[in-house]
Amino acid sequence: MPSDRDGAARDASGRGNPLRTPAFHVLWGAMFLSQTGTALLLIGLSTGIYEATGSALAASMVFAALWLLPVLLAPVTARICARHPPRRVLIATEVAAALLCAPIGIAAGLSLAPVFVLLLARGFCEAQMKAARGVALKLYIEDDAIEQAASLNTTAMILGAGFGALLSALVAADWPLWLVAGTTSGLYAASAGTYVLLGPSGPPTSRAPARGWGFWREVGELLGATPALRLPFWSLLITTAAYQGYHTIARTAFPLGHLEADRSAVAAMQVGTIAATALGAVAATAWIAWRLRRPAPWMLFAATSACLLLPWQVGRGPSAFLAYWAFMAVFELSFSLFQARLMKACPRDAIATVSTASGMAGLAAMASVVVAGSMGADAAGLEATAWGIAVAALVLGAGIQCRARPSVQPG
Repeated sequence: MPSDRDGAARDASGRGNPLRTPAFHVLWGAMFLSQTGTALLLIGLSTGIYEATGSALAASMVFAALWLLPVLLAPVTARICARHPPRRVLIATEVAAALLCAPIGIAAGLSLAPVFVLLLARGFCEAQMKAARGVALKLYIEDDAIEQAASLNTTAMILGAGFGALLSALVAADWPLWLVAGTTSGLYAASAGTYVLLGPSGPPTSRAPARGWGFWREVGELLGATPALRLPFWSLLITTAAYQGYHTIARTAFPLGHLEADRSAVAAMQVGTIAATALGAVAATAWIAWRLRRPAPWMLFAATSACLLLPWQVGRGPSAFLAYWAFMAVFELSFSLFQARLMKACPRDAIATVSTASGMAGLAAMASVVVAGSMGADAAGLEATAWGIAVAALVLGAGIQCRARPSVQPG
C-alpha cells in the first residue's frame, strides 16, 4: 500500500477539481514540454523519410520503432513504477530521453538503421514516462477529481504535440535534423526540471508486479477479479489500436498521398488535428464534470468509425481536412471517456500494473495495426485500409460490450 508520505502528497484543496491541485499543474506543464519535443522530432524524421522513399510503411516505422522495446519490457516498466516514487522515475526518464536526442540527430544524416535503433531506446523512455504519469495522477490527485484530471491531462499531450507541429511547420521546416534534435533535447531537460517541483511521495505499492510473462497473467487475474476494469480496459485497447493506429499511418500518407499536397500540409494538418483532439478532450472533461449519462461503448465506436470514413466521402479539397479533424475530435472524446473510467475503477495499489498494462497492450496492438495497415495501404491503398480498420473496430467494440456484465455498463 502507499506510504504515509504519499498521503501527504495528496492535496485535499483540489477535492473535486484537479485545477485547484498544484501537483496537477506541474504534471500538465511537464507533459506539455515533453510532447512538444517529441512532436518536433518525429514529424521531422517521418516527413523526411516519406519524401525520400515514398513509402507509408517506412514513414510509419519512425513511430512504430518507439513501441517495440516497451511492449517486450512491460514487466520491467511496471516494476520500476511500482518500486520507485513517480517523481524520481519521471525525472530520470526525461533526462535519459534528452541524452538520446543528440545521437539521433547525428545518425539521421548518415543512415536510417542507427536511427531506428536509437528510437527503440527512446521508445522505452517514452513508455516509462507514460506509465509513471498514470501512477502520479492516481497518487497526487484526489479520487473524486481523478476522472477530470485524466481527461484534462490529455490536453497537455495534445497541445504539446500541436505546438511541436507548429514549430515544425513555421520555424524548423528548413532546420537540419541535428538542430531539431538539439532543440528537442532542451525541451526534455526542461520537462525534467519541472518534475522537480512535485512534492514527495512513496511508491504506489509495496508489492512489485510479477516478472516476465507472469506479469501478463497477473493482469488477466486482476481484470477477472475486478469487473469494473474489464470494459474500459478493452475499450481503451481497441480505441488506441484501431483509431490511433490509423492516424499514425494517415498523418503523413493522407495529405501527401491522397490529397497530393506538399510537405507543409503535413504539419498544417497536424496543427488542425491537435486543435480537434483538444476539443474532444475538453468535451470529455465537460461530460464528466456535468455528470452526463455516458454513451454506451458501441455508440462511441460507431460514431468514431463513421467519422474515420468521412474524409473519403467529401473529395480532396479543404473539406477533407475538416472531415479528418472531425474524426480526430470524436476519437479523442471516446479515448478520454474510456481512460477516465479506467482510472476511476483502478485500485490504487494496482495502478502501476494497470497503467503499464493498458499502455503497453495498446502499443502492441497499435504497432500491429500500423505495420499491417501500412502494408495494406502500400498494396491496396489507404482508403481500403481505412474501411478495414473502421469496420474491425466497430465489430470488436460491440463484441466486448455484449460480453460485459450489466454491472459494468456505463451509466
